[in-house]
Amino acid sequence: MAWGQYCLFLLMSAALLLIGVSAGRTMGAEPHIHGGWTPIRNLSDPYVIGLGEFAVAEYDKQTKETLVFHNLVSGMIQELIGATNYQIVLAAENRSGCLRRLDDYRAAVSVLVTLPPYQSLDSFKPTDV
Repeated sequence: MAWGQYCLFLLMSAALLLIGVSAGRTMGAEPHIHGGWTPIRNLSDPYVIGLGEFAVAEYDKQTKETLVFHNLVSGMIQELIGATNYQIVLAAENRSGCLRRLDDYRAAVSVLVTLPPYQSLDSFKPTDV
C-alpha cells in the first residue's frame, strides 16, 4: 500500500512539474526560477502584444498624449507568487505634434493574479531617457 502511494505521489509531482514548464512556455517566456527575470521569447504572442497595447493606452489616458502602439522590440518577464511583472520595450507612433515619429519606449507592467487579472502600468518612458 505504501509503495502504491509513493508511486502515485511521484507521478503527480512529475505531472505538476510538466504543467508548470509548459505554462511558462505558452506565455512566451523561457522556463525559469520564480523571481528571476528572463527574456520574453515570443514577442508575437497575442497576450504580450496586448500588454504593450495596454501600456500605450494607459499612458495616453494618464498624460493626454496621443501615442499609437506599433510593435514590441524586446522584453523581460518576472513571475512571482500572485503577480507577473513585465519590462517591455515597444515602438509607438507619436501623433501629438505636426510630425509623426516612431519612437521606442520602456514600459513596466504588472499583472496581478486575480479574477479577472488586474493590470497596472508601473512606469512608461522613452528609451533615450
